Amino acid sequence: RIQILFEAMSSSKIVLIVDVSSQQLKQLLDIAIKFVTERMYNTPNNCIAVILTGTGETDVSLIKGNVDHFTNIKILHPLQQYDTTKIRELRDVINEHYKSTESDVAGGLEAALRLYHQEPTKTHWMSENRILLFTDERCQYNGDSDSIAAEMNSLKPAINLTMVGLDMENSNKNDHCKRLEELKDKVNSCHSLNIEDAADITQVYKTKKVKQSTVFKGCLEIGSVLNLPVYGFTKIMSASGVSLKKCDRDGKNLVRDRVYHLEDENLTEVDPNTIIKGYRYGKQFVPISKVDESLIKKEQDKELSLICTTPRINIRKEELGGKSSWVLCARTEDEGANKGLAAFIQALHEEQLVAICRYIKKDDASPKICALIPSVGDWSYKLYMVELPYAEDIRHAEFPRLKSKVSSDQLEAVNGLIDKLDLSKKNFKPTGLPNPQIQRRFDCVQHRALHPEDAMPNGDISQYLNIPLIDCDSEVEALQRGFEVRKVEVKNMKRTADEMFKEELLEDEAGELKRVKKEDISIDSHLGVEVSVGTADPITDFEVVTKKMGVEHACASLTEVIKMLLQYKADTTKIVSCLSLLRDRSTQLQILISKFNEFLRETVTTLTDLKNICVQNSISLIHRGENTNSDVTKEESDSFLYDDLIVAASVDDAIDDEDDLLDDL
Repeated sequence: RIQILFEAMSSSKIVLIVDVSSQQLKQLLDIAIKFVTERMYNTPNNCIAVILTGTGETDVSLIKGNVDHFTNIKILHPLQQYDTTKIRELRDVINEHYKSTESDVAGGLEAALRLYHQEPTKTHWMSENRILLFTDERCQYNGDSDSIAAEMNSLKPAINLTMVGLDMENSNKNDHCKRLEELKDKVNSCHSLNIEDAADITQVYKTKKVKQSTVFKGCLEIGSVLNLPVYGFTKIMSASGVSLKKCDRDGKNLVRDRVYHLEDENLTEVDPNTIIKGYRYGKQFVPISKVDESLIKKEQDKELSLICTTPRINIRKEELGGKSSWVLCARTEDEGANKGLAAFIQALHEEQLVAICRYIKKDDASPKICALIPSVGDWSYKLYMVELPYAEDIRHAEFPRLKSKVSSDQLEAVNGLIDKLDLSKKNFKPTGLPNPQIQRRFDCVQHRALHPEDAMPNGDISQYLNIPLIDCDSEVEALQRGFEVRKVEVKNMKRTADEMFKEELLEDEAGELKRVKKEDISIDSHLGVEVSVGTADPITDFEVVTKKMGVEHACASLTEVIKMLLQYKADTTKIVSCLSLLRDRSTQLQILISKFNEFLRETVTTLTDLKNICVQNSISLIHRGENTNSDVTKEESDSFLYDDLIVAASVDDAIDDEDDLLDDL
């Protein structure tokens, strides 16, 4: 029944005849609109015409030739591609307040045939001529069934007539319905649907018809001798539905113009002919020319060859869940291939084996590893081919073991729920469910086309699934009693700045609560990172580190900063400030005095810049006059840089003597 009404072709000419005098006009219009919108959504190249009968007025100006015998007929739309404006005009037929004069639907059929003769015909496998008559049992039909049926059958392709709203199985049919039934028998392709069946069909959106074409034509190679000619067809493939396209606000198509630029300051435009592909290697791309790209791919011919056989239990269930599957069968005209493939499938079936094969869809394509699963019917032998994953495609996940065993009460509660949810007795087939995402998308597009100003409907996805309702509240309550469910609070490791640095109340040594300021909170206690002096503002950092980590740690960190500042030729003022601060704080502890003096001795002998800075700013060793714990006397501290001064002065004098000698010459 679904194929009778909604089987769509890509190149169809369809005429809708709507009897506006029908008492069920609203239901018939809803079915007609759903039919037209699905055709526009799936096959936008269809040409659709609408003829109204019983209008009380006659408008057949679009028909050529003699039209005197047409009465109470209006051609709403000629044969042309439909758009949203015409859909709304068809929807508003219910509001036109026609005089609903009883008319002969035979006139509508004759007008439809005249429209077909006026249009050029196209014949190929996806072409189609259809007439849909929307009426009820109260209609009148006084036409010549023989001539109308002969004309419908003579067209190429022949007209497919569908009568919607007529119950041909009703025994109390009037004379007009009986004559329509005679017409149905004389037309080669004619069907009828009552309004309940048609309304039931239109509740679910149907996708367009896909041509069943072969995806593989070749031989199944079994060894080096036996080659069985087979055909491969797609069995299961994920359907995505119609996707969104970019357009302007008025719904017009856009043309994409792509321009390539270099990632530089000037955004230099690149000629598309000079663009090649490349693989990312680190932070750069390794250019791969077309010649290199052809060498990367190994040249190989189309192939379907048997590798081995293995027991069915060796193929895990999760490895058979590919995105698509195919079915292989022998060529019908080759009797030897049919017998050979049937024997091969029968042997696999009896031994409970599956065949592992190497599959190359076309020349130079990537090879795949597939499993051939035998299927034996009463008179059919098939192989279902499913792609198997490679080692790189498998993701390994480890799950913890149960810490306790399941009790008998818990097991009984779960078994009761499973038995209650069993829908096998109600003939429920999950493979027949429509995709709710595709259904929802179509309903929204149809609503926006018919009602551009209204809000989107709040649809429930469960309405598309059509799953029988089951009352299992008692089983769920038993399950809740059998399993204790506790809420586990997961501590959030991420905290905001306010949470990290807010004021806290801490208990001091005397047992009293003390308010801690934000700046007193240690950053490293929150972040787990050691605080050190930086080169940007070492003086401020030194005070912070001293407060948090101690003066010894701060002096060691400041020492490293001074070395970095000297190495990178930093500002002399910053170096002098750091040296002065380090010397001043080092005088407070005995261990720091010896470390500072040792640092100054080693650094002055290796870095000339530090020598000059110390001389110009009188920074020398810490002596006993500043701290009695020092092992350096004041005389040694004063003369620490004296030798260097003498050497520097003698060098300057030698340079001056050379300049004087040149002046004399």
